[in-house]
Amino acid sequence: MSHPQTINQMFEEAAERGGKRSTAIIFYPRPLPYSYSLNYGRLWAFVWLFACGLKKLGVQKGDRVAFMLPNTPHAVIAYFAILKLGAIAVQFNPQYGPGEVERQLANCGARVFITLDLFRGVIEKMNHQPETVVLGSVGDFLPFPFNLLYFFKNPLLGNFAGRRNPALFFRKIFTWQPDAEFPEVYPEDIAVLQYTGGTTGISKGAVLTHGNLVANVRQLRHLVSDAREGEEVIMTTLPLFHSFAMTACQNFGVFINAALLLVPDPRDLNTLLSAINKHRPTIFPGIPRLYMAINTFAEKKKKLDLSSIRFCVSGAAALPNAVLEKFEALTGGVLVEAFGLSEASPATHANPLNRQQRKVGSIGLPLDSTEAKIVDDNGVEAPAGESGELVISGPQVMQGYWQMPEETEKVLRFISGKKWLFTGDVAKKDRDGFFYIVDRKKDMINVGGENVFSLEVEEVLFQHPMVAEAAVVGERNKRGDEYVKAFVVLKDEGTEALPGIVQDIQSFCRERIAEFKVPKKIELVPEIPKTPIGKPDKKKLREIA
Repeated sequence: MSHPQTINQMFEEAAERGGKRSTAIIFYPRPLPYSYSLNYGRLWAFVWLFACGLKKLGVQKGDRVAFMLPNTPHAVIAYFAILKLGAIAVQFNPQYGPGEVERQLANCGARVFITLDLFRGVIEKMNHQPETVVLGSVGDFLPFPFNLLYFFKNPLLGNFAGRRNPALFFRKIFTWQPDAEFPEVYPEDIAVLQYTGGTTGISKGAVLTHGNLVANVRQLRHLVSDAREGEEVIMTTLPLFHSFAMTACQNFGVFINAALLLVPDPRDLNTLLSAINKHRPTIFPGIPRLYMAINTFAEKKKKLDLSSIRFCVSGAAALPNAVLEKFEALTGGVLVEAFGLSEASPATHANPLNRQQRKVGSIGLPLDSTEAKIVDDNGVEAPAGESGELVISGPQVMQGYWQMPEETEKVLRFISGKKWLFTGDVAKKDRDGFFYIVDRKKDMINVGGENVFSLEVEEVLFQHPMVAEAAVVGERNKRGDEYVKAFVVLKDEGTEALPGIVQDIQSFCRERIAEFKVPKKIELVPEIPKTPIGKPDKKKLREIA
């Protein structure tokens, strides 16, 4: 195994090793016969041509390039092409609404925005559209004749509302005259702005260098030491715009010349399980909710064959023991819990991929070359068994938040010359060195692995003409999944009796924020309990939620 210093070097070496022999991408948007494959040689060619095209659009080293893409080949090609130019990749959640996209674009300063025709409506509703839009289509990477049928039903149109200049087509860029001159890229150069949440509810771009990302890939390689170069197939249904999938699927997959099995919608279990049956993935990073859904589906479908799956790493939320046991029984593979955060590229902890060595309920041990400790409010390390804030130091820790020095100072502190990331998560450590998450940030709601900020949802609720007050908390259903619940005080007494008022408020939110942020439940109340200083008392609201 080589020792690349940058993501670019890692990708180039993988392409050289894999060439036409190793499959790089298997795109599986729907059950057979819709799958489309690329070997490493063809993927390299697409990346090279797209990088040339971006250069002709004026993208230079250090520029930010935004892309809002689901798990399609476009996402992988755009990511590596942007980095090849020495530019900075900025990934957007495809569930974002126009306002959310505008705010993130304003912060990162990207002039080029890459997306699919599926999301043209979002761009059309933006008050300030990006300077250059590159538009792709699912049909770009469907096998013949399904690509022709797709475009016949869904013609790709470059002109749309609110734009003087038409969008450029993703596939068309491959045909432009190539330019082979690319800048030198170094480990300390910024590779990605990974937007993340924080206790203030303000979206922040974690600055991750090539060195940060490569270090995290190496740490995962140390964890999954039994992975076979050029033979693994990684189930890639976690969204690639998340740091978890970016590193554990995409970057790690390329490092070991694995095939990325791209399934765009993890909620479509028929397609997901059809992909597993057809293409036999061996490594399956996921979240508890996904493993739980497969377990439930398997109860109805007795003939599922998931025996190809050898290693699974779960993140984003606590992994219930019952889910672990049932999934391992289904697959015969090993499922362990891990931990990470976008500010650390993201992986920091994981259980050993060994049933005898792991500890169920724990997030595991710090990864190779990573230090972690539990500290009290004064920064003093707590003894084993006592709770405190989890702090982390290692080569994968970010450089700071993009253009937010004050926010950076809150979480990055240098102690005895070493950089420590203060996570804001409450945790504890046992005598064997295994770590356990005790609690989450108070006002952040985790909906299917997505962070939802109560302040953001409350601001939208306040815009509704009939809402006087609003407070948002997280509530869990019987399965333990968290969702958004809002307590609302209406301006006029008696209006709570109006038919459809709750649905009207939900529709109002749906037009302004992503679906997963829309309150699933809205409780109309005469008043919201307050703290002594007049803020909504979230603790009391959680007790009555």
